[in-house]
Amino acid sequence: MKIVDRLLTTCVWDEEEDLDFDELVRWAIEIIDEQLADKQFR
Repeated sequence: MKIVDRLLTTCVWDEEEDLDFDELVRWAIEIIDEQLADKQFR
C-alpha cells in the first residue's frame, strides 16, 4: 500500500514523459527495504 500511495500520486500528477522511472524504482525499493528490515530469512 505504501508503494502504491507514493508512486501513484507521483504518476497521476506528472506527464509520462516527465516521470523519472529510475527514481520511481528507487522509491519502491526503499519502501520494500523498510518493510523487510525487521524480517528474518533463512
